[in-house]
Amino acid sequence: MASTITPISIINYKKPCNIDLGSITEYFCSVLASDGSHNRGALKDGNLLFKDHYVQSINIYKQYTKRTISAKCRAQMKKSTTYQINMIINTNRLADILEGTCECVAGNGPRAACKHLAALSFALLDYD
Repeated sequence: MASTITPISIINYKKPCNIDLGSITEYFCSVLASDGSHNRGALKDGNLLFKDHYVQSINIYKQYTKRTISAKCRAQMKKSTTYQINMIINTNRLADILEGTCECVAGNGPRAACKHLAALSFALLDYD
């Protein structure tokens, strides 16, 4: 019998995700450096998306020390578009962001660094 993991809304999730500014910066810097980019615009733009309440429907899936966090983020330019975001973090200590994906053009691949992922990161930071 296959086991399914039930999502927990962030509203009902009682434990902190342990996301801190250092883990956000480390993830985005390492992804951008591996792509050969030094543009930090995703963090700045993501912070604005977070402050303007673009991130919605945050759910957490628990698996041992890993947490898969899924959310939706409204597009900044195309008001009717919503992107699905997924992030995997390791919660052993201060959370390490292991992977991040988004449906937007900049968010493809297992280690994306788009503004929508940054917005989710700031939402988790604010929640903790």
